[in-house]
Amino acid sequence: MASISSRVDEANKFLQNGNKFLKTGFLKWTPDHDNAANQFAQAAMAFKGARLHQKAIEANELAIKSYLACQNSSYQAAKCMEQAAICCKELGNYQSAVTYYRRAIDIYRSTGHMDTAIAVMERAAKSLADNMPTLAADLYIQASETAVVEDRYRQAAEFCNKAATLYLKAKEYSRAAKIAREEINCYIQANDSRNCSRISAGIILMYLAENDVVGAMDVLKHCQMDDDIYDLAQQLVTAHEKRDLKLLNSSLGNPFFRNLDTEYAKLARDLLNKYTQEDQNPDQNDDVNDLL
Repeated sequence: MASISSRVDEANKFLQNGNKFLKTGFLKWTPDHDNAANQFAQAAMAFKGARLHQKAIEANELAIKSYLACQNSSYQAAKCMEQAAICCKELGNYQSAVTYYRRAIDIYRSTGHMDTAIAVMERAAKSLADNMPTLAADLYIQASETAVVEDRYRQAAEFCNKAATLYLKAKEYSRAAKIAREEINCYIQANDSRNCSRISAGIILMYLAENDVVGAMDVLKHCQMDDDIYDLAQQLVTAHEKRDLKLLNSSLGNPFFRNLDTEYAKLARDLLNKYTQEDQNPDQNDDVNDLL
């Protein structure tokens, strides 16, 4: 296995070769961007192998510039943008990583490589989920929107679900509810209503976490739910409005809520804990009660 120093030497040699291809003279009037780009890209890979990620980013930038100066080489430029994004992530510069990923995605979409664009959105979102959950959610939403354009409604629904889950983890309940409703729309477009009841019930939990009874009632009115789940969800909303702790316990303690996806089940448990604490400390919750 090559040592770090040998990889650095190799990378520097690739950089020198790349710069030579860009030089012009009396007998060479135009830079050779194609060969220069290939040399810069190899330099970037060598720097990455040596874990000199900032150097790798700089070499990738040189490669990107040269590839974009060539005809029909934007796809290769986008690949270098992906590599630069990975290096940014290694350095903890997640915002720059997102910028590189978005630049690559724009190129793939504009050149008709929709499968590649969707795959990159998904990879980018997955790689950023732990450190930048809301940015990752935004990428999943973009992937969903692109999948819809391609009439891939089930795939779009899956991306919506991942985005909603990330928003839930970040306690951004309104945004989670909005994208979860898009998830339902995608399943309806796919003629698949099997998951709609569970998603609708989860959305009601999100609205109640925000004390948004109007939003919860709107879900009861407009979203598809099986009769038994509708009755349970309506009971929960009624219990919330009346501040009926016994009924809240009965509703949220139902096995249906415990068996929802992890983040939804956790939200149901958190809501029940919140109601219990408020009931035990009524004097500390006058402002909350006034809003309900």
